[in-house]
This record gives sequence, C-alpha cells and structure tokens, in this order.
Amino acid sequence: MDFRELTSTDMYEIKLDGILSSYDYKVLTRLYQPIIGFGAVSLFITLWSELEADQTYSTSVNFHERLFGVMQCNTYQFIEFRKRLEAAGLLTTYVKKNKDDYKYLYILKSPLSPCEFFEHPLYSILLKRNLKDVEFEKTKTIFIKVGKPDKDYVDVSASFNEVYSYDKDSDVVINNDPLLGKEKGLPRVDFDFDTLIKAFKDFIFPINLLLTDEIKTEIASLASVYNIGVYDMRGIIQQSLQVKDNKRYIDVKKLRENAHNYARTYLTIPAFKQEQEKIENQVSAGQFSDKVEMFNNLTPIEFLTIKNGGVPPIPQDVAVIDELNSKTNLTDPVINVLLDYTLITQDNKLIKDYVMKIAGTLMRSRIMTAVDAMIYFNNSGRRKKDVVYEIKKDEPEVVKKTQKFDSKIDEEGYQAFLDFVKAGDKNGKN
Repeated sequence: MDFRELTSTDMYEIKLDGILSSYDYKVLTRLYQPIIGFGAVSLFITLWSELEADQTYSTSVNFHERLFGVMQCNTYQFIEFRKRLEAAGLLTTYVKKNKDDYKYLYILKSPLSPCEFFEHPLYSILLKRNLKDVEFEKTKTIFIKVGKPDKDYVDVSASFNEVYSYDKDSDVVINNDPLLGKEKGLPRVDFDFDTLIKAFKDFIFPINLLLTDEIKTEIASLASVYNIGVYDMRGIIQQSLQVKDNKRYIDVKKLRENAHNYARTYLTIPAFKQEQEKIENQVSAGQFSDKVEMFNNLTPIEFLTIKNGGVPPIPQDVAVIDELNSKTNLTDPVINVLLDYTLITQDNKLIKDYVMKIAGTLMRSRIMTAVDAMIYFNNSGRRKKDVVYEIKKDEPEVVKKTQKFDSKIDEEGYQAFLDFVKAGDKNGKN
C-alpha cells in the first residue's frame, strides 16, 4: 500500500508465526542486518518485544503513533523498514479497512538458521558483497558447527529403546491440529517465469518440466542478486543443462557459476543492462519499433549476445569485433549491420577475412550510419538479386529486415533474436 494510506492513528496487532529465541537475535544482527539494515532489524525486534512472554499473539491493539515514537522514525522511514522485512520474508503484512480507518496485522517469521542462510544463494552472495571477503569469513566462523570429538572418544549414549517403552496396541489419538513450529521466513523474490517459458517455446524440450521448485527458487534468487533479465537467464539456463541417465536436468552448481560469470562480464557495462531491461519491458508491453533502433543502441558485443539468444559470443567472434574496432573507423551501428549482414549471407558464420574485406569497402564508401549501411548492402544485393533489407519509401529513417534466412540457420536462435529485434522504443532514442 502507498505510504499516504498509513497514518499514525491506524491500529495494528502482532502475531508470531513460528518460534523465536535469543539465538535468533544473534542471527538477525550478525547475518540479516548487513543486508536489510539496522532500521529493519530494529523494527523486527520492536514488534517482537511487544509480544508478552510465551505469547504468539498480541493481547492489545495499539496505534502506529506508538511505534513511531518508540523507534523515533517517521511514516516514510517506517514504511521502508517494513518493506525490507517483508522482502526478506521476516514479516507478512495484512490490512483490513474499517469505516474510517485501517487495522494492520503484522505476522513475524523466524529467520533462517545459519546453515540455511549461508547455503541460500541470495543471502550468502549479498552478505559477502556487503561485508567483503575478510569480514564475511570472520562472521562465518562465528556460526561454524562444533566438530566431532577425536577418535579417542567412544559414543556411549543410550538409545531411545534402551530407556523408553510403549504399548504398541494402546489407543493413541493423533489429531491434525496445527502446532507451533519453526516457520522459516524466506525472501520474497519475483521472477517472470511465464515469459521465461515462452522464451523457450521453440526449444527441443519443454523447459517447464525442468523447472522444479528448487530450480525456480535458485533462478529467482540469482536473477535478483545479479539483476539478470528473462532473456539473459534463458542463455544461462541453456549453458547449465545436463543429461544423466538419458534425463535432462538443470545443474544448480553450473547455474550459479554461469550466472556469476555473466555478472562478472556484463554488470560492469551499465549501458548493456539498461538496454536489456528496456528491451524486455517493451517486449512485455507489446511495443515494437524498427530494427534500426537496436543497431543504434547496442554495442557489437551486445548485439551478438542478443543474436545468440542471450549467450555471450565465443572468443573467435569477439576477436573479429576487436579487430574491427582497432583497425577501422566504423561506428558501432555500422559494425552491427555488417555483422548482421554477414551472418545472414554466410550461413550464420562470422568469417574474419570476409568481414574485414567488407569493412574496408564500407570505410572507403564513407558509411557512417546504420541506415547508410543497410542501403549500401541493398544496392550491393540488387546486383546479385538478393536484397536483404527492406526500406520503406515513405519512411526513409525506418528500416526493417526481411526474414530471408537459409533453412540451415538455427530457427530457435533466429526467433529469440527477432524477439529482441522487434523491441525498441521510438521515443527512447538517444
């Protein structure tokens, strides 16, 4: 809800969904606080303190004015602290509208155990990022499990059957009443799996059969921590596919490694991430513009990544781009058109000698824009009766590429490419 709908006169109640102990306080301050901040942890502890001993539900209804006073915060700050707890899965917020006011119900969840915390892909990465390596390892040692005693010790503990006995024929009534347990609060991470499945629509195997709950949690967590979009994640998943006993599966370890490698390569390129996010938003919103937009807004590396369906180009292809950048004065939009034209006419092969020969011709022809390059290739194609680009006469600045692809070309990769090609906001030109 918007913060304007929360006022100091709104009432609230607190409920505990799980079990909290003094050890959880240590987990909150040592592990969660570096991620969610001291304000969010303070709010959690404040709400926790309002529950009476051994109570899981507050016995009184209070106003938010009291919370603001205890925490010495304003409405804006309170909303921010609350959202951080909600996102971390430590708090669930419900609201009920009465005639003239609102009544909130805050449900506290138990934090993860240290073992669960460090094994979680999202939390462990964020904690290490915020604390840095040395402090992260120091913090981790605090929660290291006590090892087994040395071999000189012998286990002489009694077993259950040695101490207790029971009559197996006695009548014992077991009902299904819900009992209090250690209900763990997992982080709330959103990911558009519907769009991800659509991105795999031409894949040789139904990808949804591989998306178990564990894999979905992993994908959503990695996407969140590394800011990976749907189409980039598609390529990462493809790289992580394995086969064992004739069964396909997504290898979690490889998924993490590939996501990390992707982030290490591309998170240092803000323009790439901004363009990817813009493209995906426009695809989901159904807004389409012409291919020239993509030629103008992407670097050659980014263009080939999209051409590959989200998979970064191989070293040989990168070497071709490096040579174009170092030995020619062609602009990125012109290089993108050159790469596109080469892949179309050479059965999806990027042959360096062929590319450099055409690059020299483009330089001598003073080709400086994507549109000029497309017109150039069209004129060249007419001589060979093979026009690659269709340019509308009434819209000279708008260029569309016809789908004149040889049957040898990977249709799956081409479709993924078209999804990106058609995405571009005409109003967002630089």
